[in-house]
This record gives sequence, structure tokens and C-alpha cells, in this order.
Amino acid sequence: MEIVNSLIIRWLLIIVVSSLIYGNLSTLISARRLFFLASVTPHSALLAVLTAVVLSNVFGVLNEFLWSALIGCCLMLIIGYTIYRGADTDIVTSLYVALSASVSVTVMNYVLTTFRVGYSLWRVVLGDPLLTTWDDLLYVSIVAILTTSLTAMTLKYHVYAGADPDYVKLVGARRWLYDFTLFLLLGITSVALIKVTGFILQHVLILLPSIIAAKVTESSAKAYLLSLMVSLTAGIAGLQIAVLINLSPSGSIGVTLIAIYAISLLIAKVRKT
Repeated sequence: MEIVNSLIIRWLLIIVVSSLIYGNLSTLISARRLFFLASVTPHSALLAVLTAVVLSNVFGVLNEFLWSALIGCCLMLIIGYTIYRGADTDIVTSLYVALSASVSVTVMNYVLTTFRVGYSLWRVVLGDPLLTTWDDLLYVSIVAILTTSLTAMTLKYHVYAGADPDYVKLVGARRWLYDFTLFLLLGITSVALIKVTGFILQHVLILLPSIIAAKVTESSAKAYLLSLMVSLTAGIAGLQIAVLINLSPSGSIGVTLIAIYAISLLIAKVRKT
């Protein structure tokens, strides 16, 4: 019984901290109108994790998580710098997704045929919070604290930059610093969560909380809080549904978010009438 209770507590905690991260990230991406990042970050995370397996086995220094975080941050900063210099976001995103997907498949095949890894790579693709360890929870909790703190400190800037970027340039705000922080944060969080939610569903979990919040409220502060609440509600409800009827927790959370989005559309329609 104690073992069962310990598992339930760990599952619940990992879902709560992961939901907090997605709620914060979703708000920042929505505020800056950087929705294309929802397709870029999962590809960066997948490539970073696979490359980390190779590097940690070849060099024998640093663990896979640290290699993953380092590589993921570098990849995201390259994308961020390219866009900061004025490159077309659609072209950059398309090229990066194509390149990273091709390289990821190549590296995954190499890893599967060369190394013995301590976890199934299918878990990286599909995600499974029920297989997380206490060490995973520690890493994700640290990232959740970092994400929440940086979001609280920079949200006002990102809202202004998304609504009126020319004004931000005129007042001399340090755009490069805020953008650097955002892309660095995306690199860290996408890697930290890939084993929990998987590569496939990161797109959904990053985008939907803030989109749902925007449908219900127009206040940026309320939208931020609602995004957190939506993410937490979907995470906890999805976990309960998955455990009760033996479904994939990540998939169940994604479906729950879709259901909440449908409800938000109904609420918005009722308000207009």
C-alpha cells in the first residue's frame, strides 16, 4: 500500500509541475505571437536527447540530461538568433523541422544499433509520466521554478512586444536579452519534459492553454492565470482518466485539453449572443 501511495504521489507531482511549465510557456509564446515555436521545440528536444545519448557514451562525461539541456539550448538559440536577425520565420521553421527530423531519425537508428540505453526511446517519442523517477521529478521541479520565475519577471515585456513591437524598440528595451532568455528557457523546458509528455504531444500542450485562455478573457493577467489553471486541470484530470481506464496519460491529457478548448469556444459564442 505504501508503494502504491508513493507512486500516486510521484505521478501527481510530476503532472502538476509539468502542467505549470506548459501553462507558463504557453502564455509567453502566445504573448509574443511565436506560435511557430510549438513545432520547433519538440524537434529540438528530440534531436538533443538522441545526440546526448551518443555524446554521454562516447565521452563518458556529464549525464544524458545535462548533455540534452546543453544541446537543446544551443539549437533553440541558433533558431532565435536567426529570427532576431530578420530571417523569415516560416522558411526558418520549415528548414529546421525538415533538417532536425532527418537527423533525428538517423541518430536514433545509430543509437538503437550501437548503444545500450537505460530507457526505451519510445518513451521519448510517446512520453509516459508513469515511468518517471524521483530524479526526473527533481529536474522537472527545478525547471518549473525557473520557468515560473522568469515568466513572472518578463511577461509584461512580452505582452508589450507582442502587441506593439515598434514601441518596444523606440523605448530602448533590451530586446536581445528578453529574447535570449525566452529561447534559452524553451530549450531547457522542452528537453526536461520530453520523457514526461513525449515528442508528439508537446505541440498540443504548449499551444492550447493560452489559446483557451484567450478565448475566455482579454486581460493579460487573467489570461496568464487561466492558462495555468487550464494546464493544471487538464493535467490532473487527464492523469485520473488514464489511470482509471488504462490509457496513455499523455494522450489523455491532450484529449482533455481539446475538450476544454471546445468548451471555451462554446463559452465565447454564448458571450457574443
